[in-house]
Amino acid sequence: MLIQGASIVRFANSFVDAYSTGGTFVLVVVFIRAEGLIDRFLLFQSQLPDRKVCIPALHVKLVDPVC
Repeated sequence: MLIQGASIVRFANSFVDAYSTGGTFVLVVVFIRAEGLIDRFLLFQSQLPDRKVCIPALHVKLVDPVC
């Protein structure tokens, strides 16, 4: 799923007019597992010359309070 997400980010930043000049398209991916864990990923393309897709992650248990 993350590989497909990275492809979507690259496509949007290359071919969608609203994002092609600034390269600011951000895709949020959320996986909810059966154990009550949530994995959230933000996919965006780096502004550096290598233009890599960055994927910072956040992992949360549903039993933990969110402040």
